[in-house]
Amino acid sequence: MIVRGSCTQSDLFELKANAFKENWDKAADALKEAVKFLSDLNITSSIIIPYTTMIVPLSYFFYLIRENKITFTEELKKSIIKWFWVKSLNEDYKGSTNEEIKKDCLSFKNFIESKTEFSFDLSRNIDAEKLINEKLDLSSGFCKTLLCLMANNYPVDFTNHKQVDIYDVIKYKKSEYHHIFPRKSEIGKRYSEEEINGI
Repeated sequence: MIVRGSCTQSDLFELKANAFKENWDKAADALKEAVKFLSDLNITSSIIIPYTTMIVPLSYFFYLIRENKITFTEELKKSIIKWFWVKSLNEDYKGSTNEEIKKDCLSFKNFIESKTEFSFDLSRNIDAEKLINEKLDLSSGFCKTLLCLMANNYPVDFTNHKQVDIYDVIKYKKSEYHHIFPRKSEIGKRYSEEEINGI
């Protein structure tokens, strides 16, 4: 993105070694800023990032801030937080990823360099039923978005009020989820198979 303005496979193949070396430190610093930003939201593992390709425009955003010597104000932080949640909930990175990356990077560039407003609006209707029916499935971007939202809000256990570590829950293989959502327990017997694995 820094050198060619897009990041398709052909862009990567055409990237010259000198351009790669010249921009390595800038790109690495921007990536570190993006990771720190996600860590501040308590999203500390790539396992629950809804779409890992979102790291590209997020890093580019921080690259632009640094290159243009702009202070990362609270207002800017709110804007990029909104971008992250709206894009995740809309599942915008589910399909044509390269086009979405390019579109968002261009929006960031215009926003930072030309001071044009950028806005990202929730285009999906997400109701309580959709949330209740979502299954714990780490191949689903929407499920991962909900896990990110939970992590960001530091959930607590209903029974003992201790903080729940989302990462402890998701570290198990899918075949082991029955230990987390026990089907044969008294509580488990009250729910259907579909309800037990609800997020």
